[in-house]
Amino acid sequence: MKKLKEIIKKINKKINLKLWNFFYNVVFIKPCYLLVNKLNKNSIVVDFGTGNDADFSIALIERYGLKSFGFDPTKKHFVSLKKIEDKYHGKFNIYQLALSLRDKNKIFYESGENVSGSFMDDHINIKNDTINSYKVKVIAIDELLKFLNIERIDLLKIDVEGEEYKVIPKIKEDFLSRVDQLIVEFHHHCLDNYSLQDTLGCVDFIKGFGFKALTLDKINYLFFRA
Repeated sequence: MKKLKEIIKKINKKINLKLWNFFYNVVFIKPCYLLVNKLNKNSIVVDFGTGNDADFSIALIERYGLKSFGFDPTKKHFVSLKKIEDKYHGKFNIYQLALSLRDKNKIFYESGENVSGSFMDDHINIKNDTINSYKVKVIAIDELLKFLNIERIDLLKIDVEGEEYKVIPKIKEDFLSRVDQLIVEFHHHCLDNYSLQDTLGCVDFIKGFGFKALTLDKINYLFFRA
């Protein structure tokens, strides 16, 4: 029965992707992202939570020839991310900063066993792994455009291991009006203090600014204006 449910789930995902592609020109980017296929070489991407390999940024740079600004505070990732920055000759810029509410230092918990660390001590990686904790610099989302010296963002990705529940409800309309597409990975599935209802509350909040929302798993969401 479990195997049958998984097969049905995969079929439904394929059907949804075909429908979304037909109506909205939505495409799937591995490992888990949806986006509207209208980016080009002049597009600007901001990638919060690159991980150690910046796979999302690299996929978009190689597909569209665009420019991506990556943000990740994890010390153990920085050498590999700087190598990627050097490889792509100005198409990828990395900043050792975390997304949070205010521009100040915060304690970050780096996992010894997993790629993702977190500010949240109830995150499954932080509870179960060997942890190295240290202060990191953060950037508030309303300072982002000024920091990067840009006017608009074609695609903003937020994968910040729980901090999204603090950041998203504080996002102002003026900022979101300058964002064309928004991808958010929510983490209710690996946090004790947040649930699917918190995720759905954030989804409704963003939709309130005129965005449509699509998801295949109620974890990874694409927000866009049709």
